[in-house]
Amino acid sequence: MSTASGSAARPLAVVILAAGQGTRMKSAHAKVLHELGGRPLVRHVLETVRVLAADRTVLVIGHQADAVRAACSGLDVAFALQAEQRGTGHATTIARDACLSDFSGDVLILYGDVPLLRAETLMRLIHGSSGRMRRKLVRNQSSSTVLARNGIASPAE
Repeated sequence: MSTASGSAARPLAVVILAAGQGTRMKSAHAKVLHELGGRPLVRHVLETVRVLAADRTVLVIGHQADAVRAACSGLDVAFALQAEQRGTGHATTIARDACLSDFSGDVLILYGDVPLLRAETLMRLIHGSSGRMRRKLVRNQSSSTVLARNGIASPAE
């Protein structure tokens, strides 16, 4: 795989955040388990990211973890359990520590409830704009999560 500029591509990991309860939906089901077209929302996202041929795909699960895991059966995905939902920064730290501690490369972080996300959009994000849109997950001295944008580190959003 290569970037739009022709240089060798870096390894890619995809982290999909799917641990939340979806309390605003006022439903007994986890938000990512709601169906669209007969499939759970999270399954749409996982099937879309397959086109990226990522080196690793990590699904952060929490609320109704067993049901989310079952909904994703048959797909090549690693699971990271966020037992206590404390936000997206915490979820990315869980993914890093559980499944990406030895990973060196670019990390694309997505939400598990965006079933209309298009593979073409993700490909442009990763390969287009000479990498200006890339985000990397890095570890700082206090071991908290930081997003690096064009080499400039800032606290996780």
